[in-house]
Amino acid sequence: MNSGAILHPSGNATTGLPGFIELAKISVRVWMPRLFAADAVEVRQCRYFDARDGKVAPPLGMFDGARLRAWLDAMDIRFAGISSWIP
Repeated sequence: MNSGAILHPSGNATTGLPGFIELAKISVRVWMPRLFAADAVEVRQCRYFDARDGKVAPPLGMFDGARLRAWLDAMDIRFAGISSWIP
């Protein structure tokens, strides 16, 4: 959703999409925590759960594995309020 908003120099958000600002006002905001192990996962071009479970070669190191597990746990908490919306 944030990809449609543009911050105007006046400080007002503008967009070319009709109704965007109204939609933004009633939307549920979900803040994603930062994934500090993103580079390690991206280099392996794998799924997060596969990296967590050691199903990738080479496996994540001890610290990146711990960071990924902490991030997945935090994502579960952050998305708990809208989990019924996610397939």
